[in-house]
Amino acid sequence: YFPRGQVSSDLGSGIQLWSGSVMSVKPGQWKLLINVDEKHSAFYKTQNLREFISSMYPNKSSLQKHEISKISSHIKGLKVKVEHNGYPRTHRVVGLMDLPANKHIIEDNTTKVKTTIADYFANNKNVHLSFPNMPCTLR
Repeated sequence: YFPRGQVSSDLGSGIQLWSGSVMSVKPGQWKLLINVDEKHSAFYKTQNLREFISSMYPNKSSLQKHEISKISSHIKGLKVKVEHNGYPRTHRVVGLMDLPANKHIIEDNTTKVKTTIADYFANNKNVHLSFPNMPCTLR
């Protein structure tokens, strides 16, 4: 696949269209045959997960269950880069949690205290989530 140097086309909902060509050379009877095919393929944009969600549901600060389910089906299997620990790591997404980070209760393994994900990050990692009312990814 060889991009032709053109800009991709935005299809909306965080997806873009790329055009290119595929070339192959095959031996024929007493000569070589060259095959050039024009290809078009859709890819997810490289973007922040919040930007992707905003492209699907603009101007929403929180999501309903059916919206979370739709987004989850789109991003299942995609790789995301996580940077909250000071070094980037890549994970493959399994889905999204039904509850946002400021409502999902977890138990701290060390203290056995129950807290929300947003409060856990604020208290233990000194990270204040930019969008605590959005769901977390499952990996």
